[in-house]
Amino acid sequence: MTNSDYRELQLSSSQLVLIFVAIIVLGVIIFLLGVSVGKKQAQITETTQIAEEPITEKVEEEKPKPVVEPAEKTKPAEKTKTAITEELASHEKKSRDKPKAKAEPALRRNLYYIQVGAYKNRESAYSVADRLKGEGFTILVRDPSSSDRRGLYRVWVGGFETREQADARMADLAKAEGKKKIDYFIVKH
Repeated sequence: MTNSDYRELQLSSSQLVLIFVAIIVLGVIIFLLGVSVGKKQAQITETTQIAEEPITEKVEEEKPKPVVEPAEKTKPAEKTKTAITEELASHEKKSRDKPKAKAEPALRRNLYYIQVGAYKNRESAYSVADRLKGEGFTILVRDPSSSDRRGLYRVWVGGFETREQADARMADLAKAEGKKKIDYFIVKH
């Protein structure tokens, strides 16, 4: 190996410190950008996971209509083909006649809610929500957010403009539950 094949960079100590500081600053900037993007992503997923009620559609069973045979003799394949065509036409007509489902109201921010429970199990949360809804309360079940480490389904009552309204409704809730002491609390969302 000759001297012409080997080159060496010579840096003074001040140049070395400047490079080191520049690398640290670049690393901090990249870290802060990542935190910012993560927070925005958490906010987006939090707003999209809110479900006021599960959307269910009632399906009515329809009794099959008897197939009317024409006077002329037809082949069996033609009979089934006409029966299928008639059935498809009746289903299309029903879907056109069916009224459109109402859009869910948008969740408003800065309202007060009474949290009556937080459950790991979705079915438990919805059973409590159904029971309270049967008693006349407005219920909201919040799915776990991406930032929630425990993954809890929260059951909320209300959507009150003021904390005083929420306090009054919490007293009504305690009476409806027949409890003297309740562990419910008010949250603002």
